[in-house]
Amino acid sequence: MLWNLKDWGESFEKKYGQYIIQKFGLKGYEIFWCKFIGNVDNKPASLENSDNDLDKTRKLLGQWNYSILRNLYNIDNINETLKKHTFKNNNLKIRLRYDREFLMVTHLMYNNLEILNKIYLTITKKENKKYTDLERNFVLMRNLISHNIKPLVKISSNYEVPENLEWFNGVDDKEIIWSDESFFSGLKHHPLKKYYEWCLQNTVSYFKNILTEEYSYMDTEFKNKKNKIVDVSQNIVLNRNDKHISTSGETFVAFS
Repeated sequence: MLWNLKDWGESFEKKYGQYIIQKFGLKGYEIFWCKFIGNVDNKPASLENSDNDLDKTRKLLGQWNYSILRNLYNIDNINETLKKHTFKNNNLKIRLRYDREFLMVTHLMYNNLEILNKIYLTITKKENKKYTDLERNFVLMRNLISHNIKPLVKISSNYEVPENLEWFNGVDDKEIIWSDESFFSGLKHHPLKKYYEWCLQNTVSYFKNILTEEYSYMDTEFKNKKNKIVDVSQNIVLNRNDKHISTSGETFVAFS
């Protein structure tokens, strides 16, 4: 018998993870989980042959994959909820909620970038990587917005957020005076929905690629060390009461 998320996945993976996997075509997540993670008593399944280094690496990759899946769900959920609401610029409560969700998605996107980079460095065994202008500018935007959200979002009949990330290159947080509108004259904006979709599309694109790369890396490691995780049948024996308890499980990358 083979492992599968439907029967053996952690509660989030069963209820929401599979939805995200299907919606964004992330089958590689389940393939990796089934081959290298599994579950016994709410912990990753044991290796048939003890190997501390191999065990640590596959658990770290599994945890990072899981975190990205959760983040994607949360961003997608916020984006879908946005479609059900109408923005009212004269309603402070609504404006504050849009602020909160914008900041949350920006944080989750930054977190995704960090995790993806962590995975990249682990499977390539590199100590660091050269960041692209897009990566660097996104971080600059994220840092600046966390301190100065009010003048960086555009409130009119809609709620709009920064579009041209290159504007943030060279901007000094200590030089911003909110009332000086000329300071923000070169900043362009686009609808919040487009920003959320940008975050989703870019994360999914890189995640798909990194899932393929990390599977290849772990497959080679397992074959070289003639190892594998315990079979589902062993898990059934361990869980004699037939309670299927399961498990799975944050850095910076280039988007094209």
